[in-house]
This record gives sequence, C-alpha cells and structure tokens, in this order.
Amino acid sequence: MNKGSGNIINETNYKFYNPCETASILEKVIEKKGKYQECKGKKGGEKERIDWFYKSSQQTIINPALIFGRLIPSATGGDRNENKQKYLDMVIEENKKYKASGFYDLVLKRQRKWLEELKNSGWIVEDDLRKKTSWRLVVGLGSSHPQETSMTLHHVYGIPYIPGSAIKGMTRHWFILREFEKQNLSIEQIKCFEKILNEADFGNKEDEKTDKSTLKKFEEKFRVNNLKPHERLFEFVQKHPELINLYQGVFGTQRQKGGVIFFDSYPNGEINLKVDIMNPHYPEYYSGTQVPADWQQPNPIKFLTVENTTFCFSLASCDQFLLNSAKTLLEEALRNLGVGAKTSLGYGILDDMF
Repeated sequence: MNKGSGNIINETNYKFYNPCETASILEKVIEKKGKYQECKGKKGGEKERIDWFYKSSQQTIINPALIFGRLIPSATGGDRNENKQKYLDMVIEENKKYKASGFYDLVLKRQRKWLEELKNSGWIVEDDLRKKTSWRLVVGLGSSHPQETSMTLHHVYGIPYIPGSAIKGMTRHWFILREFEKQNLSIEQIKCFEKILNEADFGNKEDEKTDKSTLKKFEEKFRVNNLKPHERLFEFVQKHPELINLYQGVFGTQRQKGGVIFFDSYPNGEINLKVDIMNPHYPEYYSGTQVPADWQQPNPIKFLTVENTTFCFSLASCDQFLLNSAKTLLEEALRNLGVGAKTSLGYGILDDMF
C-alpha cells in the first residue's frame, strides 16, 4: 500500500436521523470527508479509504451544542462502530475553534458585568473563586440523548459549563452529609434529618420547646413514611438551631427563598474536552436477560468529559455571614464531594489551582 498523504473526497454514504427540516440543514453545513490513497499493485487507479471524519462546510464556527444535540448521523458501509467517535471528535474540534477565537473570555466578561450590576444594587458578590479539575468532570451524563450518554452544554454559548442549580444542589448535599455524619446514626435516618432541616420552624412555639413531652410530637412531625426520627435528632434540634437556621438561610425552604445566589460556572480562558469510555463487562446481565458470566462481550460506551480546566465560581447575597458560609461550604463540597456524574470514581473533584 502506498503510504502517501492521500486525497480528501466528499462522501455521501451517510444520513442524519433527524426530522426532515433539521436533516436538510445539517446536510448543507456538515460533510463527511473520506481520506483515500492509491492501492499499490492494482490497475485503473483504484483507491482505498484509510480514514474518514466529519467536517464543517462553513468557515464560521458551528455551535458545539448544536452538533452534540442535533447531529445524529448514521454511517453506512461498515462504519457504524466508529461513527460516534468521529462525531465526538467534531464536537472537540469546534470547541478548539472557540478557544482560538477568545470566546471563553467574552462569556466571562459578560457574567462579570452582571455581577458588577448586582454590586451597584447593594448585593455582596464573591466572584474570585477559581477551581481546577483534579482529573475529569462530566455534568449531565445521564440526560436524555440519542447517543446513550450526554453532557450539559450551554444552549446559547454551546460550551460545557456547570449550572448554578447543580452547584447549589452539590453544596446543599455536602452540608447534609457533613452534619449528619456527626450524629453517628444509621444511614436510613438521613431522610428524617433532611426533613428536619427543611421543615423545622423556630417561629413555631412547638418547635422551640425542649421538654421530653414534645418528643412524641417531634417524631410524628418529622417521620418519613414508617421511619421515625431517632431521639438524637431531637437533641440536635434543641442544641443546634443555628445550623438549621444557616441551612434554611443559604438554601431556602418551601416557606422562604434562599439567601444566596449560586451562579453558573464557566471555564476560565479555555476548556479541554476528552473522549472517555465506560465498559460494562456483562451487558446481558445488566439488561436482565442473563447471569453475569465471562463469556459476555464488553460493550465500551464513549462519552465526553472535561479535564485540566479551571472554572470560575460566583456567589451573591445581601448577608455577609450567609455569603461567607456558602463560600466555605462550596469549597469543601468541590474538594470532598465533587460535582456532576461518577463522583464515586473520582470525577468532578475541583480544588485550588496548582
């Protein structure tokens, strides 16, 4: 085989499994390119394809979120197994164009302008929290997507980011885990503990009473289905009302809004995307049709992740104490718990830049 560089030829043996209007647009802006070279020893100039890839037919940058969420190609002619890798590579390539254009700096500049407006309106803003991924990060892995796995990309900017709702949820979860661990109770009691944090009302005289006669009322109020709260949780309410007030002040309840705003987190200057895999070794067992056994074929599933990237986190509040507390909790949560999917495997941990 001739090892020359080969010719790049546009191919048409693929289609998009999208609605007709979307597919017709994609066919105009996305091309499948095949790389061919002449086969040594064969007559008639016969050529053999050595590689193929997707490529934008336009000079402008295509929004990576549109490629990731709307590009659903299906190659024919034996390329089906490679198809997902090729289209993920295109998402990564378009993301690199964003980096070269300085687009990430513009996104941060716009957010900082909003934060300045908040400051001018009397809010206290913490906007200097920069944390770097210690390994990899993926937010929104389990969201609905035609290619099995997903990632949260900003629907306007098209870039990976961490939604403020995910940041707040992670921070709240860390507070619950941190304080519950101190109670030295069985894990089932965490349901009651969370209900106490959310529903305890110190404006209610019944919740302020400390005598044992109110224990029965306490158990009824904060039971979860048939699970009664442990007596130690009753003592927690009496001894640490400040922790409950802190939780409710930062995160809010059904009765009141939270006192701290958790903003979306964007990459600081650049973002690095990487294709990762999860490899279920017993696919037939997970589908419920067979017992786990070594004769089953592993089924690698590819998905996008973020690595070696610094994110900017921002908070705002009208209360300095709540803001400082939320900042401490956020930093602890990012360092110990992680954000996004697969955190038990080490994904999603962010710490100070190093």
